[in-house]
Amino acid sequence: MLRGIAASSGIGIGAAFILPCLDVTVDRRPAADPAAELSRFERAVDIFCGRISALAEQVARRYGESESGILTTQIMIINDERLRGEIERRLAEERENAQCALSAVLDDYTSQFLGLEDELLKARAADFRDIKAHMLQILRGEAFDPLPDLPDDCVVVADELCPSSAALLSERQVSAIVGAGGTTYSHAAIIARAAKIPAVVSAGGSFLSVIRSGDELIVDGSAGEVILRPTPEEKSRYRQRRHHQSLIRSRMESTPAKASTRDGFRLELGASVVCHRELPQLSAKGAEGAFVFHGQFAGGETDEHRLFLSCRSLVRALKGNPVTIAPGGDLASGPAPGDIPQAVLSAFLRASSHGNVRIAAPGVTSLKELRKARCAIEELKASFMRRRVDFDPDIRLGAVMGAREAAPIAGELALEADFFVLCADSFERGCDMMEKSHPESVLSSFAPEFLRLLFSAVQAAREACVPVYVTGTLAADPMMLPFLAGCGVSGLFAPLRSLSGLREQIANICHEFWRERVAEIIALPSLGDVVAYIKKNWSERA
Repeated sequence: MLRGIAASSGIGIGAAFILPCLDVTVDRRPAADPAAELSRFERAVDIFCGRISALAEQVARRYGESESGILTTQIMIINDERLRGEIERRLAEERENAQCALSAVLDDYTSQFLGLEDELLKARAADFRDIKAHMLQILRGEAFDPLPDLPDDCVVVADELCPSSAALLSERQVSAIVGAGGTTYSHAAIIARAAKIPAVVSAGGSFLSVIRSGDELIVDGSAGEVILRPTPEEKSRYRQRRHHQSLIRSRMESTPAKASTRDGFRLELGASVVCHRELPQLSAKGAEGAFVFHGQFAGGETDEHRLFLSCRSLVRALKGNPVTIAPGGDLASGPAPGDIPQAVLSAFLRASSHGNVRIAAPGVTSLKELRKARCAIEELKASFMRRRVDFDPDIRLGAVMGAREAAPIAGELALEADFFVLCADSFERGCDMMEKSHPESVLSSFAPEFLRLLFSAVQAAREACVPVYVTGTLAADPMMLPFLAGCGVSGLFAPLRSLSGLREQIANICHEFWRERVAEIIALPSLGDVVAYIKKNWSERA
């Protein structure tokens, strides 16, 4: 048995199909005419953008706009002014041909991202490799088919599955995916979860040396395990488990159950909502609540009545489950807690008369700031009462913060905050894909230093009996689930597409097992040790 990282839940059984590596050979002959090379490059970009746009439209129809963004990001990258400028400089000054200039610049960006410790950003290197392979084939005049013809019910095995290949998998009969490398943040893993294809990543380079196309595999995407050449008894056992999981999944999808671990620890599983198109799916997906930045959901609307109508539609869609609304577009761009526009607070307060609304003050850095926000709400309540405007007098006020900022003040804030929503600091602040960040500037979510801060903030809230929720990349990462469950968070706000898979993953986790191991995890010396520890203990059994 080989052990990797669980990336998409479920069990797949089938014959291995090893994807060949993409051809990235480069013709390094100098260009005779730099202007002609520039025209050739620009035509290739136009073709590339057209193909990726068409593929993104297919993905949007199948899974939603957020998944299609995986591909449209590549269009943004290849059209980035700085990247284009570097390629044009090499064409003009160094008289390189288009293939050579493109390859050199994209290799440089790939190295920059691979040099980051942060797993989320490191995974984006796959986009640059994918763009390079696709563009080189266009420049060579070759047809681009990131996936060859696949046999039915095969297990796709690759060193790394590029985003454009992953986007096509739903059109093929794929039983499972195994990646020698990759992370749960990789675009291939995200699409696998959306397509409900079992997947294991980070199986190790040695995996490719012992497997051949046609070898039978069992892939347990929930446990992160791969069985090579299984016995008849193993196949029979896993087929039964797959059938059992299929029945459970069908029941969950028809009547989604409340999320709880194998030993009964409850985790509220809510949705992080970004647009109105997601509202009809909230109930069907079993969302137990929702979290929104109003600037994303309502498009930055500041007119009180229109914002009220927008919030009311969200509240009604949740049918009594809590809706947590934070002013602003994200953690970085939200107003200071004491400076939330009155029209925005009024809209939130009016919407509270139609359901369970909670207000999350963004980026709180002190108890004084939280008190200013509460004072503004209390003044509005008094005004509403005088004007006989309906609202919920018990509306709750909490704080949404990066875990790093929350840790030193969580104990103080917990004295007066009604709840916390934590996210992964810089991850939620928006990262320019083209920004060549220094590795030391980013604190990975799996770095022991970050996990200690996260654990400290959660414990401070729990000691004060304040509910604490996690949102963003932390909540959507299946590999982070054991640690979060062990810490005892109250709930998660994850993308709507992830809820079914997360619910299954939560049901496979033993809370008590991981609670006893949190201290060991945060005492580990490095990010690599943390990942190895979670990977080793992933398939624990009660």
